[in-house]
Amino acid sequence: MSQILKETPEWARTLDPLGRPCKYDWNEWLDGQSHLLVRSTPEYPDGDYDTETRFFRHTVIRAAERRGVEVDIIWKSGRNFEDKRDRMIVQAKEVPKVTEYLAKHVTKPLVNDESYVWL
Repeated sequence: MSQILKETPEWARTLDPLGRPCKYDWNEWLDGQSHLLVRSTPEYPDGDYDTETRFFRHTVIRAAERRGVEVDIIWKSGRNFEDKRDRMIVQAKEVPKVTEYLAKHVTKPLVNDESYVWL
């Protein structure tokens, strides 16, 4: 019999949608703090990601969407740095739930001077 989950189990947070281990540490990178990610190169293989930055930016956005957060991304080309490696700053922020947004921003119509409850 299935169970209703209130939150995703810890073991499932590190898997991609196909059940494989994630290549990147999304739980750390999308924790709400600003993270500086540096691209790997043959000369510097110790970077955080190894694909082209313009493509990796979309990978970050999709990972954030799957986790229900929005993400701010700033990146700068490696030609501006001595080691010629691209840099990217990633910061996630919570997306308000639709019900919270509606409660704050949508006015309720009045019926007989009382708020009407939508069913």
